[in-house]
Amino acid sequence: MKINHLQKKFSSIILRKHFSKINMSYNFESEVSQALELLLKTETDYNVIVHIGKEPNFKEFHAHFIILCCRSEYFNKILSSKDIEKKNGKYLIKKPNITPQAFDVILK
Repeated sequence: MKINHLQKKFSSIILRKHFSKINMSYNFESEVSQALELLLKTETDYNVIVHIGKEPNFKEFHAHFIILCCRSEYFNKILSSKDIEKKNGKYLIKKPNITPQAFDVILK
């Protein structure tokens, strides 16, 4: 169900990009940002689990390897390490010294 909604949203973005040549004020960067935000919210096909904080202020975040690596040298280094922990085929990062609120801002 989530995949169909996400596919429809991406298809809509692509169609508007290709068929709205008349609309000269088209803002492609904004559309890409919206699509990435939707991907983060729906957690579709995530392959990175990030444990942030300590109880009682703990949260598990789900993200995408390729996006983290492209957007951050820090995550690229961590995720490219031979010693990266995996859980059920997903990369696992543990950062107990960051608050979930701060990491949420970083992730977005």
